[in-house]
Amino acid sequence: MSDTIKLNCVRFGGDKPHAGPPVIILHGLFGSSRNWQSFAKNLAENHRVFTLDLRNHGDSPHCDTMNYPEMAADVVRFMQDENIRKAQLIGHSMGGKTAMTLALETPELIEHLIIVDIAPVAYEHNYDELLGKLRGLDLAQIERRADANKLLGEVLDDDELRLFLLQNLIIKPGTVSRWRINLDAIRDNVNHLVQFTPDAETKIFHGATDVIKGAESGYVKKEYSPRFQALFPKVNFHTIEN
Repeated sequence: MSDTIKLNCVRFGGDKPHAGPPVIILHGLFGSSRNWQSFAKNLAENHRVFTLDLRNHGDSPHCDTMNYPEMAADVVRFMQDENIRKAQLIGHSMGGKTAMTLALETPELIEHLIIVDIAPVAYEHNYDELLGKLRGLDLAQIERRADANKLLGEVLDDDELRLFLLQNLIIKPGTVSRWRINLDAIRDNVNHLVQFTPDAETKIFHGATDVIKGAESGYVKKEYSPRFQALFPKVNFHTIEN
């Protein structure tokens, strides 16, 4: 796998024996392993848990390309490096599409597939404007996180989204601030990231699959159920209210 990336990982649960199989968690676009750490700590009572930074995110390496077959192959490499024969795989958003791709390509590696708030369909996106705002931020003016929040607040008035995105900004005294995420690669590949086109439509994952959606989210609609069932025939759906 010469084109794979060695992914950064945060581990929970140590090396002691656990009742359940290992759990691997994949974050969404603009996210990182740190988004899932409190959840991972709870799971670590019964499982070894690994929260990964996908390529161009968190502390994983940057590269020019990022599509779902490549990102799934990165996770396979991680499992091989860690001698994980089979795992429960949790993926949110972009991480969910990565997880679905991995399950369809290498089903023998997946004990249980859990998809959070994303479907195996194409979505329209408006990331171009957001990415332009992030790339246009004058990093030389930023010495404190409050500076970054003020500057980005001039072009992005969504407080929750702004604070989430600014988790990706590295601010160190005496150096120019920099983005942890690879904004250029995300911009160049985002049209792929909103799609979902498995290499072979005939591939099906016959293992246990659960889809978790928020009741007020529009990412997993009722009309997407047949698509899920065609690719993941053992799928169950769960809704979190409010």
